[in-house]
Order: sequence, then structure tokens, then C-alpha cells
Amino acid sequence: MIAMCTGVLTALAQSPASAAVACDVTYTSTEWTSSPGRGGFNAAITIKNTGDPISSWSLTFAFPAGQQLTHGWQATWVQSGTGVTATSLPWNGSLATGASTGIGFNGTWTGSNPKPTVFRVNGVTCGGTPSPSPSPSLTPDGFVSVTPTALMVAESTSATAAVRLSLRPNSNVTVAVTKRSGGDADLTAAPATLTFTPANWNIAQNVTISAAQDPDIANGTAAWTLSATGGGVFYFSAGLNVTEIDDESS
Repeated sequence: MIAMCTGVLTALAQSPASAAVACDVTYTSTEWTSSPGRGGFNAAITIKNTGDPISSWSLTFAFPAGQQLTHGWQATWVQSGTGVTATSLPWNGSLATGASTGIGFNGTWTGSNPKPTVFRVNGVTCGGTPSPSPSPSLTPDGFVSVTPTALMVAESTSATAAVRLSLRPNSNVTVAVTKRSGGDADLTAAPATLTFTPANWNIAQNVTISAAQDPDIANGTAAWTLSATGGGVFYFSAGLNVTEIDDESS
């Protein structure tokens, strides 16, 4: 399911720089059914700044059918009722004119999963009606899907997360599994890379997270970024957060 919301509205935002805000938003989601009438979905959002440069942003939209946000990345996510707000992080808030940033989240649905129709950046509407789907000659953006996006692993055990792509590539894609700095050294991931082809792009491949035994009593944490290259398609990266469950007593 692909929706593109494009806005060319210009207005003064309530920000210290009084920047004139205009924006394009692209919303792409893939859903699955876990039982009759309910399931989950993974959404990727691209925010493009078509106005003056901004130093931070806040994206807002509403779920039309009571969907629930479960986990988001590349932003601070908050849901209140049907409303959702994604606020920039210190490292991705600055957007020059024409610059874009990608964010995403996982959610659940019951009954149906219609897409949001109105997106606002810093209070300015980026378009009230989704434009038609792109023509077949255009290659839309995709994303790396990880399920689940958070794991809890007891010492001396392992757990897996399923990885797949949201769109069929034109050629082979390599997904790198990269540990972020500062993570617990006792938590490791294998394999370091996954290869998806035009034939198996939507078939899950597992990343195994192992927790080594250690003498401390702390629950360590670590995070990985899963980034894709190749295939003739741009794929937004995904995140995997892991908590080690320590078995020593204090």
C-alpha cells in the first residue's frame, strides 16, 4: 500500500527561526494478518523539506481506524488517541531546502488498516488528499522490515528476528547488520550480512542475537542497524534493539 501526500503550502511556522515551512510526505506500509480481522503493519515515511531550511521538525497525523503504534525509529514517537506525533532527534532535525529524512514504525490494526490522509510538519499541512499511485515506470522507495524490532535474550541463550524487504528489487540486495556503538559486548549478531534476490525478497531470513554468560548483574543492551544496498531500489534502514536478561543475583 503506497500513499504519496504532496503539499506546496507555505506558511510561517511557530519556530525561533520563523522559517516558511512547505513539505512533501510519502507514506508506505506493508500489513499482515495475525488472526481473522486483526494483524500488524510496518510503515515507512519520507519527509521532504520544500520550504526554508529548518533546524527541527514535528510530524503529526491521525490513524483513521484506531490503529495502534507499537514501536518507532528515527524519531521520538507518541500516540494519544488516534493522533500520532513523530519529533526529530538531535541528529536528523536539520533539513535544508530539498533535503529528506526517513522514519518508520510498526503498528497493529483491528478490522481494517486504512492509511492516514493528512500529514503536517511543524503545523503546516503537507496535503489533504493522497495523490494517485505512481506509474509503473517509477520505482518507489522500500524499507527493510524486522520482526520483532525488540528482543530480550537471557544469558547463554539466543533469539532471532525475521528480516525481509518490502519491495521486490531489480537485482540482489545486501542487508548489513551493523552494531551501533556503545552496546554491550556480550551481545552479538549473526550473520553480519543477508542477501536477498528478486526471487526471495519477501521470504524472511533470520538474524540470531546471542547473549554470552558474564559475571556481572546488569542487564546489558545493544542495538543494530539493518541497512540495504543494491537492487536498484532505495530501502530505508531498520533498527533492532536487544536487552540481555542477566541470570546472576545481586
